[in-house]
Amino acid sequence: TTRVKPYYIFHPKTVKGTSHFWVKIEEGMEIMESLRGRTSGLAIPTYIINGPNGLGKTPIMPNYMLCLGKDKATFRNWQGEFFEVENFSHDA
Repeated sequence: TTRVKPYYIFHPKTVKGTSHFWVKIEEGMEIMESLRGRTSGLAIPTYIINGPNGLGKTPIMPNYMLCLGKDKATFRNWQGEFFEVENFSHDA
């Protein structure tokens, strides 16, 4: 084993000579969702974009929670299936 942890997958910059690596952000998110469904959690990197003018690494995260209500929350899993769960309250 190589014991390498993949911390980041960088969204490609539009630098001369790298156009064969360019993908739309949505395509990168699809790749990440595919990894999430087929890879150990420890091996899932964070998909990030490097902000211009030194703004730094910014995560591009698909948002799996679609709605958060007082009594329930709605989610989408990595396969695009929707489900709801109870949003528990300790109030009597």
